[in-house]
Amino acid sequence: MAYQIKMGTDGILRASFFGDVDEFDMDGYWRDLRPYLDAATQDAPVQLITETSGARSYTTEARHNLTSINKDPRIGRTAVLGANQITRVLVRFIHKASQRENMRLFDQEQEAIHWLKQQNGYRPDLEKENL
Repeated sequence: MAYQIKMGTDGILRASFFGDVDEFDMDGYWRDLRPYLDAATQDAPVQLITETSGARSYTTEARHNLTSINKDPRIGRTAVLGANQITRVLVRFIHKASQRENMRLFDQEQEAIHWLKQQNGYRPDLEKENL
């Protein structure tokens, strides 16, 4: 498994990717993400911080799956931390393919949190340890 996912106490979902990410990892990621999406709405979407500094590569299928996931309107903003050159290209690919501008690259987690909390639909009622 090349990912980890957990709800933060601040109501922001955190995902980390590491190693070589393939379609089987994305199938698991989608399965683990689904309960959070089911609890969200388009007006109160899931906000994400995605840590990518440990990711080495993404297969073509993984890139397509990430794009499909990002098309879901219950995904709000996604702050990407630790982006290497591969991840930066992937974020541009996802923007273009999903036709959404809901992802942004950050160096510091505090900046990312500030940006995410500005999003309409931020749900402080989700500020608990886990779903």
